[in-house]
Amino acid sequence: MSGRAQKRTTGSDDRGFSLIELIVALGIFSLLMIIVGALSVSAFRAIREATTRSEIQTQSQNAMEWTSRLLRYADAPPGGTTAIQDASVDDITVYTYSGTGEVADAPYRARVFTRVNADGDTDVVSEVTDPVDVDGEWTWPGPARERRLLTVSAEEGDSPLQISYFVCDPEDNCANPVEFEPSGTGPLLPADSLLVPAYLVVSIGDASVPDTRVTQTVKLVNLS
Repeated sequence: MSGRAQKRTTGSDDRGFSLIELIVALGIFSLLMIIVGALSVSAFRAIREATTRSEIQTQSQNAMEWTSRLLRYADAPPGGTTAIQDASVDDITVYTYSGTGEVADAPYRARVFTRVNADGDTDVVSEVTDPVDVDGEWTWPGPARERRLLTVSAEEGDSPLQISYFVCDPEDNCANPVEFEPSGTGPLLPADSLLVPAYLVVSIGDASVPDTRVTQTVKLVNLS
């Protein structure tokens, strides 16, 4: 009697999972995998965005260093009447003594501007043209040396290059600079103007990622 009871107990302990238990276990496992997968995708996306943001910010900082170097030492060339040949909010051409080539103590012509590519992306580009002395006068026959400073994706937003111009009156030692809106083409100031350029506020970076933009005040040391 006791032997048969023991046999029935052993058989009950050895039985496997039922179909319902397997389905429930698989459901719980699948749910856990979905949660883990979603967290992994989110983490990878955050890492990718942080890496992209860091790369854009580094490019923006390098672009700003080069741009400020070109603009800081702007000055009218010998016989010239203006240091800033063309001025707009995202395109500027200056004569500069920044020493960006092999000719020492000479006025290079430098341009910093934006350009839309065929794929819709926007570049910030610099062009530097070496000066050539012809019978005691500087000329800029070209071609210009081009340098791509930054590329931002084709998204709506502000230009990746923005320039604000500030001018002052040398009669009061440029004590009160004021913002000046350029015409968009031609020199910043007419040749007979009593004002002189004081400084520029330059912003470079991806407008769709505001914390990657680098803004710097560039004092025009030879002009004000």
